[in-house]
Amino acid sequence: MTPVDGGADAVIGTVLDFETHRALPRRIVTIDAVSALTDDAGRFSIPHAPAVYDALIVDPDHSTVSLYRALERRNPTMLHHPSVAANATDHACRRPPVGT
Repeated sequence: MTPVDGGADAVIGTVLDFETHRALPRRIVTIDAVSALTDDAGRFSIPHAPAVYDALIVDPDHSTVSLYRALERRNPTMLHHPSVAANATDHACRRPPVGT
């Protein structure tokens, strides 16, 4: 997913690991029943959101969620406690192929 420029009501943000502050790819971010997947840099874009909104972050394996309530920022950086299984998958996906 590549975040796109949105209108004044767009939310374009980033999801980071709570402890390491590293980007968290492939997290599902939902705002006002609209979902987006974070890219490799942890960025996401929701094209339309209310002035005050709740944001839900879900790990790829659906084992861990974070809920942010009553946000107003259009460019939030949200910290998330990823599951151990989701972290292992993220790091495994980033390893270069053997022999390169």
